[in-house]
Amino acid sequence: MIDQGREKGHERFCHAQLDKLGEIALWVHQYRRFWNTSLDKLEALLRNEDEQTK
Repeated sequence: MIDQGREKGHERFCHAQLDKLGEIALWVHQYRRFWNTSLDKLEALLRNEDEQTK
């Protein structure tokens, strides 16, 4: 995502390709939604089992 630009002496000039961040944000959102749903279901299951064993 960072374009290695040109060098000038001991300095290196780069620029970020921020247009790719949207793709990453979408990917993260999909997995966040998946894990939140899965963990909510697991929590409900564990609470139900805990209540049954009391």
